[in-house]
Amino acid sequence: MRIKDEDHVLVERTRQGDKEAFGELVKRHREAVHRVAFRITRDAHDAEDLSQDAFVKAYTQIHKFRGDSSFKYWVQRIAANTSLNHLKRKKRMVFSAEAEDANLERHPVHSHSHPDKETMRREMAERIEEAIEALPAVERAVFRLAVVEEMRHQDIASLLGCAEGTVSWRLHKARKLLLDCLEPANQREEEAKL
Repeated sequence: MRIKDEDHVLVERTRQGDKEAFGELVKRHREAVHRVAFRITRDAHDAEDLSQDAFVKAYTQIHKFRGDSSFKYWVQRIAANTSLNHLKRKKRMVFSAEAEDANLERHPVHSHSHPDKETMRREMAERIEEAIEALPAVERAVFRLAVVEEMRHQDIASLLGCAEGTVSWRLHKARKLLLDCLEPANQREEEAKL
């Protein structure tokens, strides 16, 4: 019996109240679900919590699983949506005046400093990471999945439950936002060299 068939049997047993059957589903797909949550959040602790949340949602909504796809794919989509919602909530909390003040304290403006190349590379990497983090949650997830994890657009579309064209559009939007965000910093850097 194939894994997919075995999963469907376990789903049916879970629907009948067999908690051990669901425990087996969790054991089989825990790593795949965690991987999706981590790819989106880039935080191991959050990914662990969100993976657990995804399985809790899957258990409480097991009656909604129609069997059109594999259980693994279904629970991965739950994890992706849970992770994206988490990032949206987290982003709302981060954009406070205190966070802006803290950011200014961490990155003071030095008008006369001439850092060496390694320091400049490190600062650019930090600026890029900050720009990625500033992207809207969905665009950030698409960017990380496509560029960092090198997933195919088709796979990302399937995972996020949208059209492949939507993935391409969101990736294009993410790149444009990143360029717009990084352009002023690059211009200041070039002007400082003159």
